[in-house]
Amino acid sequence: MTEPVTLLIVTVVVATLAIVGLVAGFMRGRRGRGIQSLAVGVGFFGLYLSGLLAVMWQGIKQMVQWLETAVGSTTNLIGLGLVAVGVLGVILAQVAVSRARSRGPAPHPDAPHSGTEPGRSQGGHRTPPPRQQPGVGRGDGPKQADPELDEVEQILRSRGIN
Repeated sequence: MTEPVTLLIVTVVVATLAIVGLVAGFMRGRRGRGIQSLAVGVGFFGLYLSGLLAVMWQGIKQMVQWLETAVGSTTNLIGLGLVAVGVLGVILAQVAVSRARSRGPAPHPDAPHSGTEPGRSQGGHRTPPPRQQPGVGRGDGPKQADPELDEVEQILRSRGIN
């Protein structure tokens, strides 16, 4: 079989699998996956018709041929190892970025923090203390006994936090 015939058979097989994926996606209610599989099939036909599939195939064949000759050279093996480390680094960086993005934005180190200095707003201006209602929080009235608050205060005092 010649190379163009082989590539055409591969393209038809991939397109058939894409149609099966399209039907399965729509049957299961996952239309997005079905459309993705259809896009892969159409993309393969586009690669075949434009000749880019043949170029990619030639590139793969050349890479395999180069690897067969490069295995014996120490310099080539070190270079391949460095390429592998670089690719692994890029993949790990992408994973780290996607995880950080899912957690939300990190605070900027130069940005003023709202709770760093009491009595100051984010703009650096002094804010007046909140007004208290008469008899509330000043010890004017009888103190309410709250066992949970007493326990928290006791833990804080035992750790030296007043």
